[in-house]
Amino acid sequence: MQFNTYQTADILPLLNLTLTTTDCGISPILNVTLLGSTAHDNYIPYQNFSYSTIWSWAPGEPRNYTSSADASSSSLFRCASTTISSSATDYAARWIVSDCSSKFFAACRAQSQPYNWTITTYPISYSYADQACSGDYDFAVPRTALENSYLTMVMRDKSRDYDGHGVWVDFNSLNVEGCWTTGGPNATCPYSNTIQQADDLQKKIVLVCCPFPRLEKSEERLRLMIIGSYYCSNHRPNYHGLDGVREGSGE
Repeated sequence: MQFNTYQTADILPLLNLTLTTTDCGISPILNVTLLGSTAHDNYIPYQNFSYSTIWSWAPGEPRNYTSSADASSSSLFRCASTTISSSATDYAARWIVSDCSSKFFAACRAQSQPYNWTITTYPISYSYADQACSGDYDFAVPRTALENSYLTMVMRDKSRDYDGHGVWVDFNSLNVEGCWTTGGPNATCPYSNTIQQADDLQKKIVLVCCPFPRLEKSEERLRLMIIGSYYCSNHRPNYHGLDGVREGSGE
């Protein structure tokens, strides 16, 4: 499958396909210059391609309430929930930061069965989510894009009144603000013994930049090989809302 990627091309079809294949557990590989510019000259189309491969946090998440106008809520908004409705953000099946004391349904995964999910029968606060998972199911968080898609399908199939909310997933920063970890409300930050300042967590993130070589005009068509299915039964809404997805100037 080929896509035009020259300077005035519309790369939305490419981004939509990237979203869909990511949901299906396939990792897209980009091996072409986008919109006639390298990432050094115009990083925006490459940034948008990267965004389209993210299956976990919604854009702008996880929010930092300490630096927001509602800083008093920083001690409460330290738990993650996954959304089901795309009406507000157009990013269904993405994670957002929620008030840990709120009562939502919770996501439960069968032991040793990564794609076998269920939803609790009643809403609870984050601290009691694991207790609400029954039988051989444990309170859990998706570890891959494909797990996340299976959870989303179960959320849509279950007859639950989500009341505009999603469900709890086992991901929180209760121990140390900004350090997100799994293991329930009593989980500890793996960096807690080394963190001295609030911004130390940012130093734990390593970003590796790779240069995108400029291709000749005869090679300006995308050569994107994806082995596997191009379609997933539970794909996200069409990609839109990010800057610079059409024009090379980013306007």
